[in-house]
Amino acid sequence: MERYQIEFDVHYGYWYNTLCESFYRRVDFGCNLVQLTGGSVAAAGVIASYPWMVAVSGVALALCAALSLAMQPAVKAERHCQIKSAWLDVQAKMSSLTDAELLAIIAEKKKADLGMLSLNLPACNATMRSLGYAETAFASLTAWQRFVQRLAM
Repeated sequence: MERYQIEFDVHYGYWYNTLCESFYRRVDFGCNLVQLTGGSVAAAGVIASYPWMVAVSGVALALCAALSLAMQPAVKAERHCQIKSAWLDVQAKMSSLTDAELLAIIAEKKKADLGMLSLNLPACNATMRSLGYAETAFASLTAWQRFVQRLAM
């Protein structure tokens, strides 16, 4: 593997975890916001005798609670923050490491990269952008990947 490919992988690790961290933080914020306002809407619906408000807020609260419990976005965001920091450490000492040492580090760190698969190509494009590649070299994104990328940025 060429040196520029190895360095690309190091930069990609940083960008992938940056996007995943941001995505999970925003999902966590959204769930918390819905849970906060949903409780207030339910209380207002009870006071104003609007059962539909209670029902809608109850469904929204249940969905957000299930999403938070199943996805654990705050935990995942913190994990990606730590992994991102580790990739930054690798970037800082990349010039003093041999190709074999870098490949070993990359292989070890990629085991910990368990984020959104939909952010793979957006992270690749972000890496290429940060390394100065022309826009024509960027990967095309599906509608879902563009949506997830917007949530993460």
